[in-house]
Amino acid sequence: MRNYFRQFIILSADRPVGGRDATGRVVLEAREGGGRATVFLQDAAEGLYRLVLFVKGEGENFAADAGLVPVGESRRFEGKFDFDRSNIAGSGLVVENIAGAAIVQAGSSFDGTGDIAVALSGFVGAPYSWRVSLRFPQFTPKADAAEEISEPIHIHDAAATIANIVAEEVPEPVYKEGVADFIHTHEQRPPNAHLKAFFANNHPVDIFSDHKPHIKWYAAGLQELQALNPGGETLCNHPFVVEKAGQYRHALIGQAEDGASFTHAVAIPDVLGTHTTSHEDFDAFKLCHPNNQEQGSPGYWIKYF
Repeated sequence: MRNYFRQFIILSADRPVGGRDATGRVVLEAREGGGRATVFLQDAAEGLYRLVLFVKGEGENFAADAGLVPVGESRRFEGKFDFDRSNIAGSGLVVENIAGAAIVQAGSSFDGTGDIAVALSGFVGAPYSWRVSLRFPQFTPKADAAEEISEPIHIHDAAATIANIVAEEVPEPVYKEGVADFIHTHEQRPPNAHLKAFFANNHPVDIFSDHKPHIKWYAAGLQELQALNPGGETLCNHPFVVEKAGQYRHALIGQAEDGASFTHAVAIPDVLGTHTTSHEDFDAFKLCHPNNQEQGSPGYWIKYF
């Protein structure tokens, strides 16, 4: 494996949108064990999309869902997606083998049960029918664990992810009795169309053994969190949020069920410790398992809004 790899993929649309042709490019890079896709789009229709990277196989094709691509009123997008060089987004695909890239509608089906609506696509070499016999390995349950993996999510087990990471220096919050039932009243914010689409096109994850207050949680990467912007730019770009969401490779965005005094929430992963008392920018710290209050127990800083 070469130490440094770089590949350009030019994206084009099948038909013009609003009188202009949407265009873009994907730059694939890899160094040591890390990989990255840098995406540039312009004149794209406003909406939520996903970046799909695909390879050509014998008899079937394979693809990886690399992340969310939100396009706003400017009809432009620029963003970076980081992953393992030899395991793009948990798919097992290798950066050097990527044969093309596509920007697809966020509601597309990646489990083989529906269509994939392509907005733009491009190839490393000659174009081919990449959607024929297409599989997304990251969303394919293993035969011996079919009952354990029932929903396609971007993190396999958030609690286990946190518990298994050894950090050199981790801030240590204090868990207070009853904080799991804490609900903080906030001013209601106008609905976020992109956020609503994110909830509609993803599956909730089961993180907390204590489900009070009743919130449906959805896993999101740092770039997704910042693009969707729940709670405002100050929160999503807060150094603590950037550090922890990057360290544990995910955050949670929550949608309150009926009857709650708040609408949404953000949860940032951390572990229980003894050196700090609280975090002024968050409303509460919630353990994944409230009865496990040992140092190093996984949990999340919660912000209601």
